[in-house]
Amino acid sequence: MPVATETPLQTSPNDATDLLFANARRGDRAARETLVVRYMPLARKLARRYWNSSPSHEDLTQVANLGLVKAVDRFDPDRGRSFEAFAIPTILGELRRYFRDSTWAVHV
Repeated sequence: MPVATETPLQTSPNDATDLLFANARRGDRAARETLVVRYMPLARKLARRYWNSSPSHEDLTQVANLGLVKAVDRFDPDRGRSFEAFAIPTILGELRRYFRDSTWAVHV
């Protein structure tokens, strides 16, 4: 009989991401920063949807990144949803709030 050799446990990308979220929830700033940097292309892609509506592309990207940071801080992987499913509405909500607050000519 062949002898079974032990192989080290390999983590899938989802396991690594879940570990980063767990560490970020415990206050690990490096894990939080890693998650924000990893998902910045998602925020930029969502901000690009509105580039024709605003003269300042940098402002939209910054607002989308702010929404991303809020999503990373509030995400709970134990709820069973993917991060993208949680982050997209959060980022779009920040972008819409920016338009609401910055485009009204008369504030009520």
